[in-house]
Amino acid sequence: MSRFTALCAGIVLIFMTLPTILTAILSVSGDATLAFPPQHWSLHPYLALLEDGGLRGALLRSLQAGAESALLCLIFGLPAMLALQRLRGALAAAVLAFLTLGFAAPLAVSAVALLIVYYMLGIFGSLHALALALAIVNLPFLLYAVASSLAAIDHSLEEASLTLGASPFLTFLLVRLPSLAPGMMTGTLLIFILGATEFMVSVVLTNVNSATLPVVMYGSLRSGPTPMLAAAGMYYVLLALIVVLAITRSRALQQFLYRRSS
Repeated sequence: MSRFTALCAGIVLIFMTLPTILTAILSVSGDATLAFPPQHWSLHPYLALLEDGGLRGALLRSLQAGAESALLCLIFGLPAMLALQRLRGALAAAVLAFLTLGFAAPLAVSAVALLIVYYMLGIFGSLHALALALAIVNLPFLLYAVASSLAAIDHSLEEASLTLGASPFLTFLLVRLPSLAPGMMTGTLLIFILGATEFMVSVVLTNVNSATLPVVMYGSLRSGPTPMLAAAGMYYVLLALIVVLAITRSRALQQFLYRRSS
């Protein structure tokens, strides 16, 4: 790597990490308002966030919406990807394009379209309806993650299973499904973090009773940023770090599923 390339990479890395570093510093400020550098240091903003009923409830709703959307994507996305594998040509491309339409369209367009549908159905403001919307928007992440695992499957294992007398169902359950586990885990975790932190769709489809943490944080900024809001941002950073760590360990999961006995 040349010095110029290393310099460019370092500059990009600084610009990417600087906002997170500043937020982390401001989140441990003991001052009433944000000021850099902080005059006092304290973990009170983190404790105050958990004690504040509005922010704590919004955080829990964000986690619930993210978990529900990830579960919905896994339930419907995995069979869809397995079915797509059997299709060929223009039909497969058309079906895949339809499944990814919620993400391919601008999020504002998808959110407004879902808002109209939800008003017609009378479910606007429901947290479960928000989770469904987030699943529709983020479904492609699971599809592509599972597709990557499908491409890496060793079909000789399935043939050996069938040859040894296993039924097609057992072959799918004990051979193919474990092969898909890394892709399923990667896609599900990505959708969870994207759903828990999503703003555009959430701000359109939620009301006062179902507002998620990004929506509540956005509304709170109108009265001025505070260390407690910085602490809320760091909770999301911590959540993202946990998810990234889990995704990077998916290879270890694959090795565990196919460990060889010595």
